Amino acid sequence: MKNQTITLIALALMLAFGANAQTALTSTTITNAITVNQQTFAVASTTGMTATNPQTKLYVIDKGGQARGEIMLVTAVNSSTSVTVARGAAFRAAHVAGSIAIIANAAQALQSYDPVGSCTSTNTLYDPWINTNNGYMWQCSTVTGAWVPSWNNPLPKSPSTLLHSSAGAQTISGPLFHMDGTNAITSWTLPAGFPLSGGFCVIPDAAYTTVAGNNVGSTTTAVATQIQCWTYSSADGKFYASYK
Repeated sequence: MKNQTITLIALALMLAFGANAQTALTSTTITNAITVNQQTFAVASTTGMTATNPQTKLYVIDKGGQARGEIMLVTAVNSSTSVTVARGAAFRAAHVAGSIAIIANAAQALQSYDPVGSCTSTNTLYDPWINTNNGYMWQCSTVTGAWVPSWNNPLPKSPSTLLHSSAGAQTISGPLFHMDGTNAITSWTLPAGFPLSGGFCVIPDAAYTTVAGNNVGSTTTAVATQIQCWTYSSADGKFYASYK
């Protein structure tokens, strides 16, 4: 009977753990510049923010490639575009308009250290992994099966995943990824944490194409195995390709 009970408990734990799917963090932007002491300010959207159960943390990164951000604790959601926060002493600063605010609704969504070793993406609770002490972001790579550097991380990049090209909007999975298929991409969908500077690179496994418009600055045809990098221009909010 004792062994049967242990088996049932182990099975329940396995099922509960297996039910944990990876959650992609979301973000918004700060609409207007805020001072170092300002607690109420405008954002593009408060969707996903709550002041209680759970109490949302915002991880604010200034656009332009600054690595380390500031953690703010949401104390009131005033409207669909206004929020009030409590601000601590660590890394407290004024922030420019357009700064990114990553929305974290669980303690595990923000970390204080870098991950090491192997990983399984389906058992990774949040993507990306954010180390708030140094600002480095990490992803669990479905290609290598290990943690690889992501946004705001200066370490050498490894492919994060294999994507299939979309006819229309194409999500960017990380700084470097494989992509197959031959669909025409008309816009790039930015993930939480993208610093609005620099860019990303694609390893083409097929000749996908891009169409200039939206935030795509170049009409291109990818060449299989010839890496194509895209650089973000803050002047017009578009990405430009390394080759056409």
